[in-house]
Amino acid sequence: MDSSGYLIQRGGRLLLLSSDGKRLQRLVSQTLLTPMPGLWAATGIGDRVFIVDGGADSSVYLTGGIRVCIVDVASGRQRILFPDAVIRDHLGRPVDAIEGASTTGMSDWQLISLRFLPGERVLHVTMSHPISGTAVCAIDARTGAAVVAESGTWRRMGSVMFTDEHAGVVASVERDAIDVPLVVTMTSSSARLVVGVPVGAVGKFSEVAVSLDGKFVAVVLAGSAVYVIDVARRSSRKVATGSYTSPAWSQSGKTVLVIKHGVSGQKSALVEINPVTLLEKIAIQNVDDYNVVSRKLPDWKIKTTP
Repeated sequence: MDSSGYLIQRGGRLLLLSSDGKRLQRLVSQTLLTPMPGLWAATGIGDRVFIVDGGADSSVYLTGGIRVCIVDVASGRQRILFPDAVIRDHLGRPVDAIEGASTTGMSDWQLISLRFLPGERVLHVTMSHPISGTAVCAIDARTGAAVVAESGTWRRMGSVMFTDEHAGVVASVERDAIDVPLVVTMTSSSARLVVGVPVGAVGKFSEVAVSLDGKFVAVVLAGSAVYVIDVARRSSRKVATGSYTSPAWSQSGKTVLVIKHGVSGQKSALVEINPVTLLEKIAIQNVDDYNVVSRKLPDWKIKTTP
């Protein structure tokens, strides 16, 4: 295991958990919002964490507004982007529709994920609607303003449902559908690698993770398996079978970290998979009692308190 740890949330607190799962350090004693699984984002250099309020029913429907909390991991300072839970543009005007949607208003739009893009300094917000499908819009990470079109509607940034990027390699699943493949793009050459769901496999591609050196991509086939793609060789290999989520590469790039969900009453665990030997070992025995806010910390310079 790498020497760094994991940023977790438990009981409204942000904590730093050592890689062996045995040592906890307090980062933020009480967050203004309670992090929801999947509804958070951390910057690549680890200076800020963005948390979304999930509400009492553990889901976010934009009809009721949205609240985003920014936590500075060095100082523990926090700030709410939308104090009144209303999405607004840079002029302070409420945003009540999404560009190009077949329905009007924000009714029934559900927040699916939040992703921070360091280069653009924006938060990409992925939402889903039973009629209008999936939409990806953006929030200015500094001001909290929604990025809007000339019409004042929330501008669509694309249709990517799941994505990750490292070392000039972008991996994405365009939308949440069984027949849509994983697309790997090399930004330096614009070369593309398209990987379809294997014949006979059960499930659809969901979460993806690119290794820090850009050589490999891990992708979860929802509910059934984990695959690793060798970008240079343009090949894929199944490295684990079962229900997994939240893939992330170790800093060495030699192992994949995923949450393995328990069955028949078993606890979920954070496990480390070697894609060469297919050996799997438990990194943290039980993750059911808290949310893993950041699945793997790089060399973050953060201040903790006893």
